[in-house]
Amino acid sequence: MKPFLTSFGKITVFFLAGVLALCLSAIEAGSQGAQKHKTHTAAPGCHRPHRGYAPSGSVLHRTTPQEAGMTSGPLNAFAHDMKKWTDPSSRNEFLFPGATWLIASEGNVVARSSAGYAVRYGKDGRNIPARQRQQARPDTIYDLASLSKLFTSLVAVQQLESGRLHLNTPVSRYLPGFSVNNKERITVKELLTHTSGLPPDPQPSLSQVQGGKQEQTEAILRSRPLSPAGSRYLYSDLNMLSLQLVLEKITGRTLDALVRRDITAPLGMRDTGYNPPARERKRIAATSYEAGRGLIHGSVHDNNAWAFGGVAGHAGVFSTVDDLAVLSQTILNGGSYCGQRILSPHGINLLQRNYNQEFPGNAHGLGFELDQKWYMGPLSSVRTLGHTGFTGTSLVIDRTSRSIVILLTNRVHPADQTPSTNPARRKIAQTLARAVSVLPSGRAPRDLPYHTGGCLGWARPPVFLPGMWSCGPGDVQLNPSSRRTSPRS
Repeated sequence: MKPFLTSFGKITVFFLAGVLALCLSAIEAGSQGAQKHKTHTAAPGCHRPHRGYAPSGSVLHRTTPQEAGMTSGPLNAFAHDMKKWTDPSSRNEFLFPGATWLIASEGNVVARSSAGYAVRYGKDGRNIPARQRQQARPDTIYDLASLSKLFTSLVAVQQLESGRLHLNTPVSRYLPGFSVNNKERITVKELLTHTSGLPPDPQPSLSQVQGGKQEQTEAILRSRPLSPAGSRYLYSDLNMLSLQLVLEKITGRTLDALVRRDITAPLGMRDTGYNPPARERKRIAATSYEAGRGLIHGSVHDNNAWAFGGVAGHAGVFSTVDDLAVLSQTILNGGSYCGQRILSPHGINLLQRNYNQEFPGNAHGLGFELDQKWYMGPLSSVRTLGHTGFTGTSLVIDRTSRSIVILLTNRVHPADQTPSTNPARRKIAQTLARAVSVLPSGRAPRDLPYHTGGCLGWARPPVFLPGMWSCGPGDVQLNPSSRRTSPRS
């Protein structure tokens, strides 16, 4: 037995020595890998490159920049700039009366604030007494203007996934009356990517069309293109108005009903919709003062959308930064939020695929703009989606850093002729890029906790509390870690 034990002992020693050597090698390799990782993340700009979607259970939660591995300096500087931009006494630096903004990265909401006034001017377009003004709040509801196009586009992609709609099918197959004036070759895809050749706006405007909704619909169908389909990029509200007619025809439902049933209700976006109720007027930002309409406060600013009943493919949606953040995180998650799926990952891919490679500088997915530096700033890339609105709104979703920046303003209050909002749009993107460029010493991005799991609903009116966000029906749960942590419209 002794020779056997001796041999067994030798084998055991050699085995343990081998295991120890492998462990030491792994530790050394891991240390070198971590060092390389830290070197990479120390580079300027967004430091957490991702290729795929966020975990499907990821939810938004409020936390501090420090807890999120971000630096607070740029966020504080942006808040200071917003006070300046909303103060008329700053003269040339004044941009808009009021604004609300939200910044989030990897589910961490590190900034959600407001500045200025949601209502500052009265029926005559002049300043109203200070006691009558309504301050902008974090939960102020804004007229999104052309951000409404994103909702129309999301409904369209849902119908693509259902098989009722097909990208390369001519619009006239769904709407025979659309074929007049050489439009028989325009496809659904060309409406969604603004390559149909249709003019920017209805001519004459829908408010000038006599006879009501049916006559206005006929006027949209009779629109005459300015160029052949697919020959150029031309941003057009008529594209989304035409798409609205298609969606309503193939589903038998109105656009607002489709948005409510298939987007806002599942995601718990309770402050998002068309024609907001009068009871919410105190939370709604006013827009312009116009002859014949007076001060526009609680109804859509766009005159074509207003004439069309407030529900239009190109404009008409009102919302808050909170609800838009939920929608944005849904896109980052690959189409679901709080257990509610509105699109498949394939459908989300269609939103960020560039269909306009023939038209450099006008990269476009289905409905979403891509890689637009003029308002996306340093976040701009082929993996960055977004849109802007004429009322002074913008939304940017950066898939590379899994980040969201939302800026909602009432720059058209009390008149449309105001300074461009683009400097503020670029600055908020720059703010995020700078805030995420520094990590605490010794902490790699992969070590940062990604907030997944349960959701906690809120009652109306929404009150934002740490660790709370709007969730879909049936998803009211306590988050266990909630206490821890344009050139065109």
